[in-house]
Amino acid sequence: YTLESLCEADRLDANHPATHTIWALYHLFFTWDLKAVSEHLELASKNREQENFILNNAVLHTSGIYHVVTNQIDQALHFLRKAFKLDPLNLSIQMELSRSYLYCRDYRKALDTVNNIIHARPDFIPAYEMKGWILFSMGQQREGMESFEYYKANSALPAAGLAALSYACARTLRACDAAKFKDLLIAVAQDTPEHLVHYDLAITHLGAQEYSSMFEQLHLAVKEGMPSVIYLETDPIWDEIRRFNEYRELKKMIYKE
Repeated sequence: YTLESLCEADRLDANHPATHTIWALYHLFFTWDLKAVSEHLELASKNREQENFILNNAVLHTSGIYHVVTNQIDQALHFLRKAFKLDPLNLSIQMELSRSYLYCRDYRKALDTVNNIIHARPDFIPAYEMKGWILFSMGQQREGMESFEYYKANSALPAAGLAALSYACARTLRACDAAKFKDLLIAVAQDTPEHLVHYDLAITHLGAQEYSSMFEQLHLAVKEGMPSVIYLETDPIWDEIRRFNEYRELKKMIYKE
């Protein structure tokens, strides 16, 4: 959403639940003002028309994402399951539901959910990256890397799969392969400067336990306002860095603590 479109929505009807919902999404992904997100969602929920299927589901979906970001996974699952029940074909809802199961370490449900996506829509390529992280987290490293490889080979995004593969190779003692994928990611950044890779590079350094370089890239990701960082507090791959003072400083910057 652009600020112009949001301001136009305000001009047309500032109190409409759709307006509050898109403002909530804007603040969630771009300003990280979680208080504003909560306020807009409360107003959207209060005023939404229950019979308006699309709007009602948008509020539930956005509420689910907000509760994932704020590490309230039980609440997130509550909203996302309701949204899924209303619209079982919505891939975005299913992906967020799979993410929530992954983040609360319910790997079997996470895998079942993402497999359902792939079964219904094998051409939905982002699901293969999610499946790779789930399998890798379950200890099925070879299968996880195969899923990352499939994502890389079939995505139109130039950096697709590179960070995940570098991380996975580093954690399976394949340092040369890990470095190769990291170098490819750096090459993408050099060839297409508009394609920001700071968060992805942080993942590659995390895999190699190069924490100083990792924090440098995370700081750059925060400085550039990359939406991916909103999941930093709940994504289990970052668990090992939460003990560092640098992480606590990043958390304050992102979550306005």
